[in-house]
Amino acid sequence: MQYRQVRETLARRQETEELTPNQSAMLRNCYFAVGSVLVSLGEFRAAIGEYSQATGRYHDSPAVLDAYVQIANAYRRLDQPLQARSALAQAKVVLAKLKPDAAFATVSNYTREQWGERLDYLSSL
Repeated sequence: MQYRQVRETLARRQETEELTPNQSAMLRNCYFAVGSVLVSLGEFRAAIGEYSQATGRYHDSPAVLDAYVQIANAYRRLDQPLQARSALAQAKVVLAKLKPDAAFATVSNYTREQWGERLDYLSSL
């Protein structure tokens, strides 16, 4: 999968030099894209693993909230509702811990408030 190759190349480069903002964004997007492709292929367990890597790496970014939602969706597809709720609960914890000046507009279609509402709604399903 090309996303993995790009991710590995950029991760190696990051070990020896600072990435440009575009390279950093590409690296982040590759982490999330691998999970998305795996979901599309029906590889839900593998997708959960990939998204979990992303949540660990980008735990202080609003971008991670979507990874938690995708993890919850994958658990639902695996008929594991408790794990799905747990993923959404973790997303709420992360949302509460994000810095007040977190850059939602640059990495998400939702504001902080909209994320809170979305997570509440998804948790009620």
